[in-house]
Amino acid sequence: MPKEVIYLDHAATSPVDSGIAARLAEDLVDLGWNTGTRYELGLTAKKALDACREQIARYVGCETDALIFTSGGTESNNIGLRACCGQFPGGGVLWNSATTHPSLSGPVGALDETWQIDLMPIAAWGAVDVAGLTNLPAPDVVVLEWVNNEGGFVQPVDEVAARAIAMNPDVRILVDGAQGVGKLPLPDMAPLAVFTFAGHKIGAPVGIGGMMLEPSLKLTPLTRGGGQERSWRPGTVALPLIRALCGALERITGREAAPFDFAPFDDGDVPTPIRIPEGRYSPCITVLNVAPVEGEVLQHHLEEEGIFLGTGSACKSTKKGLSPIHKALGMDAQASRCTVRWSTFPGQDIEELNRAWQRLVHHWRELKRFF
Repeated sequence: MPKEVIYLDHAATSPVDSGIAARLAEDLVDLGWNTGTRYELGLTAKKALDACREQIARYVGCETDALIFTSGGTESNNIGLRACCGQFPGGGVLWNSATTHPSLSGPVGALDETWQIDLMPIAAWGAVDVAGLTNLPAPDVVVLEWVNNEGGFVQPVDEVAARAIAMNPDVRILVDGAQGVGKLPLPDMAPLAVFTFAGHKIGAPVGIGGMMLEPSLKLTPLTRGGGQERSWRPGTVALPLIRALCGALERITGREAAPFDFAPFDDGDVPTPIRIPEGRYSPCITVLNVAPVEGEVLQHHLEEEGIFLGTGSACKSTKKGLSPIHKALGMDAQASRCTVRWSTFPGQDIEELNRAWQRLVHHWRELKRFF
């Protein structure tokens, strides 16, 4: 492992801050009690759990009884989809997108034949084309990934919600917020039935996440057990991980998410961000066109210097072939291979980002000779 590591793959996961890790180690010893017990240790743990629930509910903008803790984004999305679809036992119409994260597109694809799945039209930059929604049948359920994990484009959640509600006031809307929490101002929560998030995207440990789940939804849990988390997610509550999630949220919301400018230097060519002027993008995720160099080749050359960045979705990294998201954006397989994903954390040191950019450009210029 190189002495200096510059990490630029926060869309995949963000390392746990040392201070949060130290507190987690203490909590595993001091607060690793069952919050359902009625003696002092359990009551102390329950008080700490309630404080965390209040803190995160305040951030999300929901009542405490609407907040459910889970193991992460995938579980939250599966529970949330089941909750939304469970309100329509006879099936119905579901609006999805060709650019949805696998943790949503997977369970959507597993719905039975009573569900009609309609893909929302998308604009050139990947976000939903709101004007085109009127050509679809009225939805019963809508699923959206707020910030796309591969392309960094931001969905117009408020506008999609307004159009869906105008077509069906009883629609249930699920928004996957994993890539936007702590990095962008939250969308309007009032129209949403479900809003999900993942701790490891904001510097909490893997294995903790949560969701805003509208309390009025009829109970249709994935698992059954002791009744914890309003019976939506039964099982002994992982208080130390939940407190780590609270610490990570507090840390990230105190930082500014600023875009990197990818400026040219010394009069030479540089890779260009794949962005369309009219699009809206996260300041923390940028796809770079590194053609003719293949992204994975550039990735490994940078890795030797301790610079780590992605080449697409980590959730799909073991699967070969064209990314469905890149395909939806109009890329062919070759264009997709010639990209890298630069993803940062709010408040990341600008000097280390500049160093990484200079080294990336250096290697890209050298490698172009061989492609």
